[in-house]
Amino acid sequence: MNNKKTQKNNMNNNIKRKPVLLSEQERKELKDRFCETFKNKYSHLLNPYPFGVRPTRSSIKPAFADAHNPLSLKNVDLKQKQMSKILIDPLRKSVICGTCISDSSLSINPGYRNARIQNRHSTRQQEWFFWKWLVCLRPFNKGESSITLQNPDGKQLKSFLRSNENFLGKLKISSGATEELTNLFSVLASKPVELLYQQRNKKTRIIISRSWLNHMTNYFLMTIWLDDGSLYNRNRGCICWDSTPRQEQKVFVDYLKSVWNVNAYVGYADKSKTSSRVYFKNTEDLLDFLRIIAPIIPIDEMLYKIQFVPVNNIDLLQRWASEVTKLVKPEFRESMANFYSNIIENYNELNKKYSADLTLTQFNSEDDIVQ
Repeated sequence: MNNKKTQKNNMNNNIKRKPVLLSEQERKELKDRFCETFKNKYSHLLNPYPFGVRPTRSSIKPAFADAHNPLSLKNVDLKQKQMSKILIDPLRKSVICGTCISDSSLSINPGYRNARIQNRHSTRQQEWFFWKWLVCLRPFNKGESSITLQNPDGKQLKSFLRSNENFLGKLKISSGATEELTNLFSVLASKPVELLYQQRNKKTRIIISRSWLNHMTNYFLMTIWLDDGSLYNRNRGCICWDSTPRQEQKVFVDYLKSVWNVNAYVGYADKSKTSSRVYFKNTEDLLDFLRIIAPIIPIDEMLYKIQFVPVNNIDLLQRWASEVTKLVKPEFRESMANFYSNIIENYNELNKKYSADLTLTQFNSEDDIVQ
């Protein structure tokens, strides 16, 4: 009898379910529950002010003291550069720049004098979304009231719910329009503020340039990786900037090499050669990059992006498992150790699966990767 019950449950779990469409009130209630769940789980990140100091855009929270600039630029004086004069602290500046060349947009809307950030992100990575907007970039928005939950559209509407999902959609936020963001937009777009204002009805894009890349901290690399990075087949890495001009991706690759000593190259995303991505040159360069960002990943939901698993190399697997477990934040070490313990225990079986999937090394987008 129990066996029949188990088989029935397994059959129910294997049924493919399409995303559902909710009413506006249902989406508001669900968004509130999502926010509450995040706040309960990460309350220590939301209240790191033992002396009751109110956060400002130019202050860094004590919990973010692990932000740092690359050592290669230690003796380079950037104080007189335009980016240094923008009144946003280096950490938040790095996160804003990282997400605005990845999943977010920075622009001056018609009828406004100043720029604002807008971001839409899948509910599958809602903790990452909430960390960016309710923790790190909280001074730039009104908190939960700035966030809306949208029904699935496009590819999401055609996809299937995962076994642990009851809803799939997009979280959306618009920041306040501020002078600081306008000044930052001016630097990123390489245009004077007045010209940006005059052209606010036109689409003005951010240009990846070494003139502002040199000001970025390790949080910039973490943000672009968690937004658009892909650890595909668990052992190769790329940044899915399909809509970013190839020449600008090369600027970023040169920056990675000269500033962070990580080798990468720009390759085509597929056989059509219509779009490009940043690929890490080899395994060691990928691991060097992951070593930079692993200690600062703030939420366990995104740890899968550093869970490297090599093919047919148990020694490398064991070395990385030991190293990355020590690199991540203390509160994540147990779950990371458990993940690798399970991988090592089933490594032979996994190798057979990986070998069969080696041809599946390209993806339409980061969302296509199965965790």
